[in-house]
Amino acid sequence: MTATDDAVGATAYFEVGDPVKSVSIGVDHAIIKHFSEHLYSSPNKAIEELVANGFDALATRCYVYLPGEYASGQVIVWDNGQSMTVQGIEEMWQIARSPKEQLGDGRVASAEGRTRAVIGKFGIGKLASYAVGHRMSHICKNGDGQYLAVSVDYRRFTGAEEAPSQADDGVQTLGEEPLPVSAHAPGPIGSQERPEPEVGRAEGDERPTEQAPNMTSVRALTEEQALAVVRSILPKGEAVDFMLAEHHWTLAVIDDLRLTKPLYPGRLAWVLGNGMPLRPDFQVWVDDHEVEPRLASDAAVTWQLTAEPIVASLKSTWQSALQAGEIEGDIDYAPEPRADGSYEADEPYAAEPALIFPTIGRVTATVRLFADPLRAQPDEGRSHGFFLMVRGRLVNPDDDKLFLNDPSFATFYRSQFVIRADGVDAELLADRESLRRDTAMAREFKTLQSALYRAARIAIDSQDEVTVRGAKTESWLPTRSRELFRDPMAALFGRAVEKPTSIDLNEPVIDRSPLGEAEPLATLQATNGHLQVNTNHPFYRTMEARAGGGKKGASVMRAFDLFAVAERLTEGHLYSMGIDELRVREILEWRDKLFRALAETYDRNHEDAIIELRNASYDGDTRFENAVAAVLRLMGFSATRDGASGKKDVLVVAPVGPGHRTFIAEAKGSASAVANVTAAVASAASHRDATEGATHAVIIAREFTGFERKNAPAVLEECRATGGVSLVTVDVLVRLHEALMQYAYPLDTLMDLLFVLESPEEKLQRVAELEQPLEDFDFRAVLEEIWEQQSGRASGDQISIRTLWQSRDEWKLTMDLAGFVSRVTALSHFAGHLMVLDSSAEKLVFITQHPDIVVEHVQRRIAPPAIETLLRDSRQHD
Repeated sequence: MTATDDAVGATAYFEVGDPVKSVSIGVDHAIIKHFSEHLYSSPNKAIEELVANGFDALATRCYVYLPGEYASGQVIVWDNGQSMTVQGIEEMWQIARSPKEQLGDGRVASAEGRTRAVIGKFGIGKLASYAVGHRMSHICKNGDGQYLAVSVDYRRFTGAEEAPSQADDGVQTLGEEPLPVSAHAPGPIGSQERPEPEVGRAEGDERPTEQAPNMTSVRALTEEQALAVVRSILPKGEAVDFMLAEHHWTLAVIDDLRLTKPLYPGRLAWVLGNGMPLRPDFQVWVDDHEVEPRLASDAAVTWQLTAEPIVASLKSTWQSALQAGEIEGDIDYAPEPRADGSYEADEPYAAEPALIFPTIGRVTATVRLFADPLRAQPDEGRSHGFFLMVRGRLVNPDDDKLFLNDPSFATFYRSQFVIRADGVDAELLADRESLRRDTAMAREFKTLQSALYRAARIAIDSQDEVTVRGAKTESWLPTRSRELFRDPMAALFGRAVEKPTSIDLNEPVIDRSPLGEAEPLATLQATNGHLQVNTNHPFYRTMEARAGGGKKGASVMRAFDLFAVAERLTEGHLYSMGIDELRVREILEWRDKLFRALAETYDRNHEDAIIELRNASYDGDTRFENAVAAVLRLMGFSATRDGASGKKDVLVVAPVGPGHRTFIAEAKGSASAVANVTAAVASAASHRDATEGATHAVIIAREFTGFERKNAPAVLEECRATGGVSLVTVDVLVRLHEALMQYAYPLDTLMDLLFVLESPEEKLQRVAELEQPLEDFDFRAVLEEIWEQQSGRASGDQISIRTLWQSRDEWKLTMDLAGFVSRVTALSHFAGHLMVLDSSAEKLVFITQHPDIVVEHVQRRIAPPAIETLLRDSRQHD
């Protein structure tokens, strides 16, 4: 074909036109295959990327055609956005370099009176087409009236066997340099044969015809050629006449499709309808059907982010996360209204009530709750779960939970959470579907998710109770009994600061409300007379987790409501008996402590956890990681399994005030002893360094090789050279747990033992010392020496432990200073508040009672009295 041929017909559109410039594809050949094959979760998301390019180019319309009635074996995306010049096409194929970076932090594009906050930022969206087909072509009409075309065959980059010989590609000349006609010039779309290119070398031209595999050509077309190409690609469709009359447009064509499953217009329309910022100034059609948002709207309950149930749940959940050290800062619950001039991507939601988060920034949300589960057709998308919108675009079409732990699906499938948070854009990875997981912003978002889900579950459970139970829970209260209900309620109202305006004791109301973890199990709302069950109380949460979802779980929790309300009726009864209010509060505070203790121990089966740890240590992987995390939690740590590829196995936190420390545990399960290579010390150190706040890595295995022959095997030497990594066997962890259960050692003591780098045998010896505290140590003499110095030359001051060690030969000559300090530290633990130890560099100590009393207290802690002694003491006290 020559440059003047106007007839296109069935001729390949990827040949027509005159080459004007060679373009280098700015990326290593192997990366295109590896990166684009795994970057996008589905072909639908890849097509969405091309639609997003039109949105970013300020298009007002975009037409998508799938293989079938309109497009023969092709995927077509055609938009009327600002199109490209030769330079723009060249920049487009500089992978991972996006011109949008020049737009600044806000990434706001402007042209022809339109302004829009763009979506793209990484410069890799064009690679999305590789998830759909082997070849990608762009035909453009730009604002200067130029018609340009460019084609890329990915097989030239990926080295696919079916790629034809590069030596067969023809070139034309423009000036002195050879210019390839196209990246590859096979036959028409859908044909099985690939005819030779019609354009070859000029007669007598001896220049080599082989084209570099990373080169393609930008070709200039006449208007007649361009129109013929378009009509050959898309013989019919509503888009043709409208788009050809537009001032500029870009037609993207993917062919030689590599799909393993068919593309469904309904599913793609769902992805685009919920994924793209569809607005009055940006409309999308799929096979000539206009796309509209498809999320279900017939909700029984609809909340905005500032709704009272959400705010109550968020305040409680946020406070818990703050106390756990997971997040920092406070939420602004009453932000100033947004000024006019918001980015267009935000405009549909600029008027919605918003909250300001410390790291995420401005967030709006809509929560919809439904009477029945939301079901989707097989070829369409979901309506339930979480939908995260960033700059007007859905980033998680196939991930309904995001950071949420496995929920109760009886609630989850009836809930829809649409969260709009443009600040999360900073955490998006290159595919714009994945988020960084271990960042301050991610933890904030996880807290928000938990609060929204918790509020939804409470509301749905409450609604289900009305529907399922037939009769209200309140109807089970003994409302006709003066002794069991009326008198206790009257006593409670009589002590309320705010008096009820009107109340009917014949129709009591029980509400569930997130009152806060520190509040009691149930309260009386005096102004309206409602009995409120605290859904944040640890005992409630434990029972809720055990009850599970469904009708049976709802029935269990209704019974629990009655149990919780009985606490308030008991309080009222004690008042009506004339018992002093201070005494009543003491009783109720004791009962609340009991409930909290029960919640803490209810799910803890220490024996089963230890058995599972030992068994799992032979298997490894997820089972062993979970077992390690479970035992560490039983020891008092906050331990969460991660286990993702390239990530830490278990994140461990000791939230002990000024001694707050974070470390990671790497679980190396194996039926045989773990060798140096398997221990992966360098990898453990890398995971530690990548974990925010982590200062140490502990590698846990059933057994390590080399220690049976020498005390410094390769794995120990590598730990010593690396620093901040130690080795712990399962036996050490088990015995340390048992010592803790008997003597209640603080977390600081446990961490000191876990972190020290030594052989497993040496570490077991340290544990043995904890199992036999103060053995062969005359701690009475130490206490008497401290008391004597406090009464004499050190009166009014603390005692230096070094001076104490030097004061008697029996200590200085039989143990080193470090050993003496360790014994005194253990002594201070068992002495409790009667002995104060300053663990700073000076190591100072003093006691607050006579040595005889301290000794008695220590002995009781080390060897608790038998039950008979306790009973005798109790009778004597009475």
